[in-house]
Parts: sequence; structure tokens; C-alpha cells
Amino acid sequence: MKDPHYTDAIRHAWHLARQHTYLWVLGIFAAMIGQFGLSSVISNAFSAAASPTPYFFSISSVQFHVPSALFSGEGAVLLIWLLVTLGALGIGLLVVSIVSQAAIVQAAASWFGRKKLPEASDVWHDNMESFWPLLGLLIVKTAALAIVPILITLGAYVAVDGGFGSSMLFLVLFLLATTVGMVVTFLHMYAIGYIVVERYRFFDSIIAAYRLFSQHWLVSFEVGVLLLGVGLLSALVAFAGLPLFMLPAIIMWYLALQTGSFLLYALGVLVGGLLFLAFLFLVGAVYTVLSTSAWTYLFMKMHKHGLTSRIAYYLGRR
Repeated sequence: MKDPHYTDAIRHAWHLARQHTYLWVLGIFAAMIGQFGLSSVISNAFSAAASPTPYFFSISSVQFHVPSALFSGEGAVLLIWLLVTLGALGIGLLVVSIVSQAAIVQAAASWFGRKKLPEASDVWHDNMESFWPLLGLLIVKTAALAIVPILITLGAYVAVDGGFGSSMLFLVLFLLATTVGMVVTFLHMYAIGYIVVERYRFFDSIIAAYRLFSQHWLVSFEVGVLLLGVGLLSALVAFAGLPLFMLPAIIMWYLALQTGSFLLYALGVLVGGLLFLAFLFLVGAVYTVLSTSAWTYLFMKMHKHGLTSRIAYYLGRR
């Protein structure tokens, strides 16, 4: 029997995402809680590095202008109602997103293990029971990832008027922060696997995830870089689709210029924007299902059989 190979994860995950397109709906919601994983970590790192002023130093410069009418009479009631409504929608979206992410993990584990997907009602019920530990993992991950922009912007602040030493310090902090972000992402996905697939408790899942990562740290980084490449390719596909989905808008803009109709112009902007937004959601959903399924496959193989780093394998042949 052929030893498991981590590149098989991408192949099996792609087959799952392609054959079971209803998982894309779950992928739309799962993407809203950061399932772009390494792509978001790297993009946040570069955004923080590109900022001339560290974001935590510029918070005090933000000015808010709130009309005084909102705090009196009907305005206050309207404001409270709006905040309560938005809060309820946010909580509902958070619940659906967390359960959707867990549902993808459970569906992928069932498919890779038994070549059979569980019933949708069973998936929802099972993962609602795991909601609180999964929410705890998300909070821990979010708090840990806050270190990434803080370290990088601190390095940028020091290196603004510094010399070579300050630039080297910034480079070290950038690499350190990016590595921390990647490790947090790996641990988060492994801990989700232990909670959803193995039914571990919250703290037990974190401990087990750390042990699994420590045994397969090089493989984790190799897969992380591989999935980062897939994420960049997905982004290129999304931007490549911009001219195609803006074509109706361009046609309506042309007609608006010929007829002088502002309505056609506005309709063209609306149609083009909605089509492109739907396409972005589709690309994001497919990538989320693909990446989550790939991590689930890796988790199952690492947890039960173990995986060998391809870098270590090729170096060992020499």
C-alpha cells in the first residue's frame, strides 16, 4: 500500500469539492470567520508592514461625529433598535459560520474515511453540540493572531528612521510574526479536527493539536505554503473574472452614454457589482471547502498513520 502523501490531500479535497457542490454553501459562511487561513495571515502581515504608522498608535487620532439627535427621544430608540438588530444578525451569522466550518470538517472526514457523506440534519445537530468549544478556539485564534500586526507595526515604528540594524530588526519581527500566525492557523485546524472528528474537549483538543504539530511541524509548513499558493491562484481567478462579469455593466454604460439615461448607468453599476460579488463569493466558497477538506485529510492521516515531509524525504535520499 502506498504511503500517504500530503499532496494527496489537495487531490482528494478537490474531488470532494467538485463532486459535492452543496458544500459550497457551507463554504460561503465558513469563509466569513477567516477560513482563508494563511492567505489572511500573510495579507495582514504585509498590510501592517506597508502602513507608515502602526495601527495601535493611530487609534487615538480617529474622530467620531455622531449627531446629537440620536441620543434623544425617537433617535435613541431607533439607535438601540438598530444596534440590537445588528447584534442579533452578527451573532446568528457567527453561529452559522462556525457550524458550517465544522460541518465541512465532518463531511470531509466521513468522505475520506467511509466514502459517504453524513445526513445534513445529523451534521447540523452534532456540530451545534460542539459550538462552544469551537467558539472558544476561534476566540483564542483571533487573540493570538492579533500578535502578528502588533509585532510587525512595532518593527515598522522602530525602523522608520533607523539604520541597517533597525531594518534587520523589522525583518526579524516580520518573519517571527508571520511564523506565529502560520503556527496558530495550523493548531486551530488540528484542534477543530480533534473536536469535530474525535470529540475531544476544548483544552484536550489544544494539547493534542500541539502534540500533532510538534510531530509534523515540517509537513505542516509545507502544506501551508502549498495551500497559500492555491489561495493566491484563487485570487488571480477572482480578479481575472472581473472583466467578464463587468461586461453587462460596460454595455449598459455605453447605452447610458448614447441615451443620456442615468437609470441605465446606475443599473449597469448595480448589475456588474452584484455579478462580480457573487463570483467572489463562489471562488471564496470553493477555496474554503478545498482548504478545509485538505486540512481534514492531513489531520486524519497524521493522527492515524503519520506523514513524511517531502523535503526530509528528498534530503534523506542524498
